[in-house]
Amino acid sequence: MLMTSKGPLWFLPGWILLLFITLVTLSFGGESVFYAETRRIAGFDPAKAMDLPSIQAQSKMYEGLVQYAYLDRPYRVEPCLAEALPTISPDGTLYTFKIRKGIYFQDDPCFAQNPAGKGKGRELCATDFVYGIKRVADLKVGSPGYWAFRDRIVGLDDFRNRSGNGPTDYDARCQGWRPRIVILCEFTWCVPSRPCYGF
Repeated sequence: MLMTSKGPLWFLPGWILLLFITLVTLSFGGESVFYAETRRIAGFDPAKAMDLPSIQAQSKMYEGLVQYAYLDRPYRVEPCLAEALPTISPDGTLYTFKIRKGIYFQDDPCFAQNPAGKGKGRELCATDFVYGIKRVADLKVGSPGYWAFRDRIVGLDDFRNRSGNGPTDYDARCQGWRPRIVILCEFTWCVPSRPCYGF
């Protein structure tokens, strides 16, 4: 422990860290995000996230169709990657989301086939959300979060059962959920559902 004639300098490491973060933030023009976690982050695959540190870190990188306006009282749900809250059929079983335009993936070599340019990030579309839910349902992925979808979306449990044998066909059509066109995504609930936007 650091000591002076006036006592321990227990606060010195904290001041040094604060000064370092301030200097680094200023050098990046305020566009950087710093994140500290006391436990190890297990991974960045949203389909496999089950521990709080991983979920919190991923929430800073990935967005959903909707999100909570958590600063509002009372809490409310607001659109995020969706253009607006979904339209809901009168019987409460069909939710239709319209995807916001102008949202692009970051440039990455995985987009080698993109007509806009090799490695150029492509625009977000409805099939991306369907793919994400299928990954959570895929038995081979082993997602611990499937409980949130079990018995809720028509056809998803059947897809899950088929995914256990051989390669999973992510392009297979499913009865109750589909990308209707590039910017519309529909989910049909097994039973009438109150608005539940946890996508």
